[in-house]
Amino acid sequence: MPVNAEDLLFFAEQLNPESEQARRTAVSRAYYALYHAAVNLKDTLALQPPPNMDRLGMHKRLTQTFRTSDEQGLRDMGDDLEKARKKRARADYDLDDTIGLPECQKDLRCGGPGTGPPRGGWVAG
Repeated sequence: MPVNAEDLLFFAEQLNPESEQARRTAVSRAYYALYHAAVNLKDTLALQPPPNMDRLGMHKRLTQTFRTSDEQGLRDMGDDLEKARKKRARADYDLDDTIGLPECQKDLRCGGPGTGPPRGGWVAG
């Protein structure tokens, strides 16, 4: 059965944040929820990446597509996406760093609704 951005975010929020592994997985899944929501928004708005971005990977090219928009709201979304990408990379690759509960709850609702920022904007729900 296919999944969508909302499904990924819901899964991330349902993980028990008491374990380091769950917090890392939640940060990673939340990033990919944001990434897929951004792809959908880019397609809906028919946004094009800036010129000379072919050398960048898909993720950074998507971020730059938003960050170079004429609209401030889209530029802010690009900044949000880049911050989330860096946190996801830290959660996935910097295994000597600790992903603490407060950090997890700041960025998403680790442990379920009511424990982090309200949803809206990027990923519906």
